[in-house]
Amino acid sequence: MPQKYQKLLEEAAQYEKCFGLNGLEKDGINLKNVRKQSDEMDEEYEILKLQHKNVELQSKINKNAKDIAQLKQDIEQARKSLRCQKPNPETIKEEMRTIKIKLASYEENYLKAKAKFTKLGIPDMVYPTSIEILVSQLTALKSQEMELKQLADDVMYTRQVRNKLNKLRL
Repeated sequence: MPQKYQKLLEEAAQYEKCFGLNGLEKDGINLKNVRKQSDEMDEEYEILKLQHKNVELQSKINKNAKDIAQLKQDIEQARKSLRCQKPNPETIKEEMRTIKIKLASYEENYLKAKAKFTKLGIPDMVYPTSIEILVSQLTALKSQEMELKQLADDVMYTRQVRNKLNKLRL
């Protein structure tokens, strides 16, 4: 028997001893697998919620940053155009005041969105590169799980066949 399968059988035997099973019980294995899958799905759901919140906040931050950049550009253009024209102090002051108010409100919104984003405390492993690594690890673990399920089914079917053969001999 290949070493890989021997190791898997040894692990299965250890699980039997740990959980006091008399042979691999299909219902017990299925319950453990269902619980494991449920836990994995809960973790994936939490990660997806954090990613969604991250995307929302990042889009708000990006929008506010663009608005701030646009307002700064508008202020600069207003200054340049005023240099070229004969200045009217009342209109200049009023326009500058409204642009500064808009700029201040956008900067405030930007800082609020940035503060919310940092308060989330999103771990680095949620960011895209880490997510790709975790997804690849998850797929590898799922394939390993399928192999273990197949092996457990093989062991169970082998025992059933052996028991039937023993009954036929009697």
